[in-house]
Amino acid sequence: MKSVLVSLFLLAGFAATAQTARFDLGLAHQWNFLDRDIALTATRYWGADGLRVGLHYFQHTAQPTVAWYRPRAQNLGQRFGLSLAYERRILLPQGDLELYPFVGGQVFKVAYVSQNENFVQFAEEPAVNLNTALGLLTKVKLHRRIYLQGSAALGPNWSWGNNFGGRNFEFGGLSGTFSLGALYRI
Repeated sequence: MKSVLVSLFLLAGFAATAQTARFDLGLAHQWNFLDRDIALTATRYWGADGLRVGLHYFQHTAQPTVAWYRPRAQNLGQRFGLSLAYERRILLPQGDLELYPFVGGQVFKVAYVSQNENFVQFAEEPAVNLNTALGLLTKVKLHRRIYLQGSAALGPNWSWGNNFGGRNFEFGGLSGTFSLGALYRI
């Protein structure tokens, strides 16, 4: 009987928060530390706080020059990445514009491929690439539940893998991430 009461209490609590919480589903084109990707995101809000999770499809569209060093997905599994972010809404007097500072990260597993001036390609072992960032997300209401979203972020890149013959964890420098897309608010 005790477990039934606890279950009913938890169910009532979840139902109460589901009525006051909101969800955003977004689709965005992103320019990030690797190249470009398409991001499908879902955000759950509790008041002014939000948790965003995303699935990214890495496009690797950068055009190589004669001598280059670029990330390249070598199979379908390396084209997908994940992201996680915490957002906090800044309350503005105007209802159609919303600002969200956020902290988050993206993870991809890709290999860096280089080509020398003789067009000989060299591929490293695939490495896990992590981009952590602080940024600002902006949402502009277009119509009822449809919003235009854009974000900009800056943060360090990290790489973990078998690069250059040894297992290592390296700092890859600072990079910016920009995105533009649409979202639907549930």
